[in-house]
Amino acid sequence: MRVVTCTQWVRSPWKNGKGVTYEISRGQLGHSADPEGAYHWRLSVAEITEPADFSAFDGYERFLGVIEGAGIMMTVPGEAAPRSIPCFGSVVFDGALTVRARPLNGPTRDINLIVRRAQARFEAEITERPTKMLKPDPAAAVNLFVCLRGSARIHAPEHPEQTLQQHDSLLLAGSDSKLTLLATSEGVIFCARIYRRQPL
Repeated sequence: MRVVTCTQWVRSPWKNGKGVTYEISRGQLGHSADPEGAYHWRLSVAEITEPADFSAFDGYERFLGVIEGAGIMMTVPGEAAPRSIPCFGSVVFDGALTVRARPLNGPTRDINLIVRRAQARFEAEITERPTKMLKPDPAAAVNLFVCLRGSARIHAPEHPEQTLQQHDSLLLAGSDSKLTLLATSEGVIFCARIYRRQPL
């Protein structure tokens, strides 16, 4: 179990030089580690202040969710019309696509999860005002939680109780089936589960 605060985010420019990403964490999946050192997943937050093309990540599936601001207008190759993604809305798309985003009514912040398709698959969502305790999935190789608004208490029998404040993350390699996360009434939580693909 690892908690990452926003003061620990690692700042880096986009590959195309048109924006900034704050990396929360990245990793490989156990015995399927890539000998070339490529990460199998990466969790980050990006700021969008003006219309820009996203960096391409060939071979990765990508989740994007707007977490601050009014939202973005997103143009995806092959789609007839742009998509409007409101705050706490999200979309999943092929990371190799040349996607263009335009912020609506001012800058936005977006949470991004990219997962290497050959090694893993994922499920992810943004949950507003959870009405019950959130739990990790024991079948997942990695469970990720990020507190986007409010706060959330972590209950784990083997650890002292901790609280996630806004923008704090909880990273679980493997799963503690007894761990629970309880958000405050105004809480908004990003949750993701990354599953190792079985070799053919």
